[in-house]
Amino acid sequence: MTNPLKTALKATDTLFEGIDQLLTGASVSTSTFERMMQDIDMAHAARSKTYRHTYLKGHIHDTAMEIAEREAKTLERMGKSANFEKLYLHNITELEAVHAKEEA
Repeated sequence: MTNPLKTALKATDTLFEGIDQLLTGASVSTSTFERMMQDIDMAHAARSKTYRHTYLKGHIHDTAMEIAEREAKTLERMGKSANFEKLYLHNITELEAVHAKEEA
């Protein structure tokens, strides 16, 4: 005949061993999750830094190209028509004066 106290103690011991294993597993899972989140944060920071760097370079390049194309087209038209050149220079001077007054 088994002693009920021994049986209860063995059941309690088994229960606590199960809880200990569960907590150990949860702790390992939490550590793994934290490492995974740190890796994600690090990768995101690297992508953001690269994006900001390349975006600025691309934006400057694209804007410079647009201005150059506009200016080349304007110079070409000015070379073909003295009338266009005269009107263009008049309009540029007038518009720059308007904006200079607003800034002052």
